[in-house]
Amino acid sequence: MNAQPTDTVLTTADGATLALTTQGSGPQLLIVPSVASSRTIDPQPDLATTLATCFTVTTYDRRGTGKSTLPPGSDPDCYTVDQEINDITLIAQHLGATVDVYGFSSGADLALLAAQAGAPIRTLYLLEPPLFEPGTLAVERARMKDLLARDRQQARDYYLRDVVGIPADIVGQIPTLEQHLADVPASLHELTFLPGCNAQRFEGLATPTVLMVSTHTAPRLKRWAAELEQALPQSTLHELPGEWHGIPAEVQLAAIRNHSDQQA
Repeated sequence: MNAQPTDTVLTTADGATLALTTQGSGPQLLIVPSVASSRTIDPQPDLATTLATCFTVTTYDRRGTGKSTLPPGSDPDCYTVDQEINDITLIAQHLGATVDVYGFSSGADLALLAAQAGAPIRTLYLLEPPLFEPGTLAVERARMKDLLARDRQQARDYYLRDVVGIPADIVGQIPTLEQHLADVPASLHELTFLPGCNAQRFEGLATPTVLMVSTHTAPRLKRWAAELEQALPQSTLHELPGEWHGIPAEVQLAAIRNHSDQQA
């Protein structure tokens, strides 16, 4: 594995910037972050280094989070999921090859949308994508927008508690860093593109896909993963030992390596 990660900043056609870190060796694997997280506040802080033992892993801050920026004059209501798909394509082109893509939670939804749109993705590795029906989350988005105008901490707590579904007593124990608060506005974008990301939307998507769910995750996340497995003709679903909405990085790597070895 490469000793030192390499940092890069790409500029998109519309003037946004994307901050990347690449490490490891092996097949190219791009990690798509979940909502309002970035390289420094990833909910799976050891994932990239673990996967980098077998892959050349690129992590990035999605536009408007971390050290990545929106185009000048833009705000969280002024970009689309198509622009984020273009970002993934740009990163893949920078890496010089068709890439494998890993996505967690809402990042898994974005990875699915990118594959469906024709981004150069060879294989998808997805951990517990949430699948929301069309027309949902409008109330939550309006509430988030109101809270963001007044108190970002309240907005973040509301998102974690009432949208993600983390119990209130646990939300109260989750530490909040300055970067967390800076990234909270990206939640508005997430609540725009997630409605309609149900299994039916991805019916027939032929990209080889490894789906992973935890043995101790929420029942609806297990149900969504099973529905997605039925919709995707080249998918396999693995229930792996873990906790609520999380599986240890080394356990995920074992499942990913097993699939990768079978395809070699």
